[in-house]
Formats: sequence, structure tokens, C-alpha cells
Amino acid sequence: MHPFHLQCILVDVWNYVRDNVPSPVSFSSSAEGTLVRDFEPYKNYKQYCERLRLVMIRHIPELSNEFKTFFVDVSDKQDQTMKIATDY
Repeated sequence: MHPFHLQCILVDVWNYVRDNVPSPVSFSSSAEGTLVRDFEPYKNYKQYCERLRLVMIRHIPELSNEFKTFFVDVSDKQDQTMKIATDY
């Protein structure tokens, strides 16, 4: 990965952390007793994730599994959630 790509991603991570200060209210307990944070749909975080997505596409042969986890599987899960919500 080019150093500039890494710098862009780190800037976006910093901007996300700056804009979304983690507070105890954001977390809930799981069945195992660990604290878990449920994030909103990707579309709400697009401004923080778009450069990461583009860099991952550029390196898709090496990062295909991670890309699928971060962007494809999340979209499928959100679509299913929206379908369930509209069925009620």
C-alpha cells in the first residue's frame, strides 16, 4: 500500500473518532458479558469509509476477503434488516 493511502485512511479514522466520541451509552452488554457497540448502517459512515473502500478496490487481489467483510456482507445484512423492518 502506498504511504499516501495509509495517511488518507488514518485521517479518516481520526475524523471519525473526533466526530463520534465513544461514550458508555453507545455500548451494550452481550450474552457473554462483554461490551459491544452496534454501528449504524454503512451509508451513515460513508464520509469516513469511502477512501478506505477505494484503496481496497485498488488492491482487491490482496484484500478481497476484507473488502467483502467490510462492505459487501454489511450491505447484505443491512438490506435484510430493512426488508424485515418494512415487512411489519
